[in-house]
Amino acid sequence: MPKVSIVIPVKNCSESIEKSIDSVIKQTFKDFEIIVVDNISSDSTIEKIESFNDKRIKIIKCETPGIVPALNTGLYNSNSPIIARQDGDDIWYPTKLEKQIKVLDDKKEVDICGTQIRLVSIAGDVIDDKFRYPINDVAIKSWLLTGKNAIAHPSVIFRRNILLRVGGYDDTYPISEDHHMWLRCIKWFNFQNLGEVLVDYNSSHNPDYDSKFPLLASESQFKALQYMGIVKYAN
Repeated sequence: MPKVSIVIPVKNCSESIEKSIDSVIKQTFKDFEIIVVDNISSDSTIEKIESFNDKRIKIIKCETPGIVPALNTGLYNSNSPIIARQDGDDIWYPTKLEKQIKVLDDKKEVDICGTQIRLVSIAGDVIDDKFRYPINDVAIKSWLLTGKNAIAHPSVIFRRNILLRVGGYDDTYPISEDHHMWLRCIKWFNFQNLGEVLVDYNSSHNPDYDSKFPLLASESQFKALQYMGIVKYAN
């Protein structure tokens, strides 16, 4: 059994998929499987993935449209104690997995680990390399509960056992499935972000993103945690 399952949902990303897959294959940490979930692609995405001819790559079809069904299909078909997320148009730096695995190996209290990102165009031009996510658990949870996503989704790795508590991804809040999942983790699990940029993140992600959905999810979760006495307003 590989140590890490890398879940990559894809749909018509033939322009970028080769660079994304190549960045995973070239990781200095090698003990992984790649679960590619084909979410009804109609271009040459799958043919380009198959051209790598790497036995670690498994291609699975998800006929139900949408990122959440595709993500959950990947989770259900993974075989490792650690799950990593990647997208078909983002690029990992070579030491990304190695550095994150070291965190989870050395710090048993950390369950979810992200990295910093650099925002780039599909052509690779730098859009923003200054933005930084919070690093420690308290700051990350504070961001999440105030409607700000504090974990870059295509940078994250997490222990598989969080799924036993919170389940998989959920479509309750459109276009914020990752934020909603991290909110559900707050009660039981701990977060960390590395301070180093280790992912080039495509700036065209989620063109229909609406910040109201993370805010709604955060408000709902904050009220639930407050009722349980887990979070309190500052005096």
